[in-house]
Amino acid sequence: MIGVSLAKELIFSARIVDGEEAKSIGLVSHVVEQNESGDAAYRRALALAQEFLPQTSVFTNLLSLLPTPVSMRKLIMA
Repeated sequence: MIGVSLAKELIFSARIVDGEEAKSIGLVSHVVEQNESGDAAYRRALALAQEFLPQTSVFTNLLSLLPTPVSMRKLIMA
């Protein structure tokens, strides 16, 4: 995560940063070398998604246990 001043600088200057600089300033978490087929970033994103997938189903199940805004209103008005 980058600070507000650096974010503004990058936006207003439209400065282009390469992957290594983006990682060093905290703009991105991962940098990959491009492969011959040109899909290295896609493959890394897919691998990350597959790592997160089991945890998202657990999170979704936990969210379903929480009261919805409508049911919260019913509880408050009761």
